Amino acid sequence: MPFKPLLALSLLIAAPGAAQGNWNGRYVYHEPLGRDAGGAGAAVSREHRLTIAPGRCRLRATGYQTDTTIVCRAVAAGAGKLAIRFVSFGDGRSVNQYGVARYRAGEPLLTLSRDRGRIVTDWQGYTLDDDTARPGVYFRRG
Repeated sequence: MPFKPLLALSLLIAAPGAAQGNWNGRYVYHEPLGRDAGGAGAAVSREHRLTIAPGRCRLRATGYQTDTTIVCRAVAAGAGKLAIRFVSFGDGRSVNQYGVARYRAGEPLLTLSRDRGRIVTDWQGYTLDDDTARPGVYFRRG
C-alpha cells in the first residue's frame, strides 16, 4: 500500500507529454525571406508551424521553395525550457526527400523558453534561411 503514491508519481513523471507541461499547443513563425527575382520580384516567406501535444511533436515548414515535415520529440530542458529534438522526417525516414540526412536522431533542433510572457527560441540544428539566426522571439502561439 505505501508504494502506490510513489508508483503514481513515477508514472506521471515518465508519461508522454508530461515534459511538455503547459507547452502543449500550436506555435507559428513567419520567416520573411525578402524578394525573389534578384530582389525585384514579389516578397517571399516561409511559415514554420510547431505543434506540441502529449506524446507528439511536429514541425512543419511551408512556403517559398519549402515543404518539409519533421516528427520531433519535446523534452524538458531545465526550468521553463523545452528542447525540440529530431525523430524523423514526416515519412518516417531519417533522410529528406532528396536523400540527405540533415539531422541525427535525438539531435536538438531548437529550444524554447519563456521570458516575461514571450517565447524565446534558441536555434540549434534546425536553421532558418539566415544561418546566423540568434536566440530571440520568433514563435507565437497560433
